[in-house]
Amino acid sequence: MQLREKMHEQGLSGVDLVKALCMAGSRMSETAFSFLKNGMVLPTPQDAKMLCELLQCGIFELYDREEIDFSALMTEKEKGPFCAAEKRGARKEAKIQFRIDDAALNFFNSGALARLGYRNKTEWFREMVRNTRREDERRYGGNGGGGGGREKGGMGGGGGAEVYTI
Repeated sequence: MQLREKMHEQGLSGVDLVKALCMAGSRMSETAFSFLKNGMVLPTPQDAKMLCELLQCGIFELYDREEIDFSALMTEKEKGPFCAAEKRGARKEAKIQFRIDDAALNFFNSGALARLGYRNKTEWFREMVRNTRREDERRYGGNGGGGGGREKGGMGGGGGAEVYTI
């Protein structure tokens, strides 16, 4: 969830956002917003739409698909066409987390990815995975036979680093 980051980008506090939501017709309390901001609950569709409008972003800039996609909980009857896609081997996604140091976090929050044309960190990460796969194919024929470790530098975790979902 990237709600906090979007709030920071727009210079809005939780109190500011709750007031704006209420002025737009939401009945969200500061307590409910705290739960929302901390990932304990999801917004209603109406509140999600208002959040996107106030933060000038799309829903997938606030939440990853798996955070708001409940199709995995549906029965086969409820899924209907979704079931056929799963049986055909449709793409499945997983959520990952890793630690980054403060310098890396500051970079991500600086707007650099947007300046480079990425809509969000997930889009950037997926592009980096595609590039890494291409490089693996070029070097090792895609066999993963390089055996070399991660290069020094980069965004490794360290003591005291926060966990952020990308």
